[in-house]
Amino acid sequence: MIVGSPEKIPYSFQFDMDTEFAVGRIHFDTVEEYTLYANSVVGSETKGSPRPKKATFFGVLNGNDISTPLSVAHLIEPLVEFACQRSSRQGAPPWQIKSFTRDKATKAKLLELLGGPETPALLFTASHGMGLKSGHERQLVDQGALVCSDWFRGIQPNADEWFAANDLDDTADVRGMIAVLFACFSAGTPKTNSFRRSDGTGRVGGDGLAPVDFVANLPRRMLSHPNGGALAVVGHVDAAIETSFTLGLDGPTLNTEYKSLVAQLLSGMPIGHAMDGFGARYGVLEVQLGRFREKVEFRGVPKAADVASVYATKVDARAFVIVGDPAVRPNFAQSAS
Repeated sequence: MIVGSPEKIPYSFQFDMDTEFAVGRIHFDTVEEYTLYANSVVGSETKGSPRPKKATFFGVLNGNDISTPLSVAHLIEPLVEFACQRSSRQGAPPWQIKSFTRDKATKAKLLELLGGPETPALLFTASHGMGLKSGHERQLVDQGALVCSDWFRGIQPNADEWFAANDLDDTADVRGMIAVLFACFSAGTPKTNSFRRSDGTGRVGGDGLAPVDFVANLPRRMLSHPNGGALAVVGHVDAAIETSFTLGLDGPTLNTEYKSLVAQLLSGMPIGHAMDGFGARYGVLEVQLGRFREKVEFRGVPKAADVASVYATKVDARAFVIVGDPAVRPNFAQSAS
């Protein structure tokens, strides 16, 4: 577990370590927040989690949007079907699987699922994440906040349409839960755009994302909540793109890593182990880029579009990270009631 700011211990170091080891990071502003998180983890390991075996999937669909229809159809809905198939294990009580997608994936519902009366042991969300301009006065507070189905693309979003750290008030109860937040910047933001390439083949334009590298505020609040913290949050550093789960509008679903993550969490495996698939995919894509380099060395000319696609997919795969202790696992209650 890395303890410290990505300004002092860079994200690049974390990404490289994560190819071979189970890596997580925590970074808080005060000693009290570190204490709260440590107490929550120790309490869960020694006393058991207050969470019943409930896994909930939350898939946002924004009007006039291209990305969220893909994440609902190719990520959330297939994972719900997969989780239902895997929910029963011999000799153990079954998991209760719920889903809220499309017009049901509202902020009001997320308030119930993240700290409210319907908070599950495992929450998996897919949505846009708030991306603010570098240096914006609210960037450190709201960057990576989860944009809900209330928002219609083309209209300036407002705080009634996204879920941010300040929506978790002191009465919220996130104790013992693990959350997977598929959204841009949901785990953190690097100072420089990771998708930008000097040769012009990058997927996303623009260099500067923030004045400093930082961990997203929502998972920090979840882990250090004064009423007891979540165990871990899986999220994305930088922008998240659809290549991790589909080949495009008409392409097949490619969510092997997500299925492995969900299956292993439902089986009670540590979160660091459950994330192995993303590191493996990063390694495969790095090998593919190496083949392109070999082709250039032998005076071949790989297509720029092919290089850009593999490069962007590689950057995306390595940036799924754990905020929290990689050794935690769903230490759920033994009842689904």
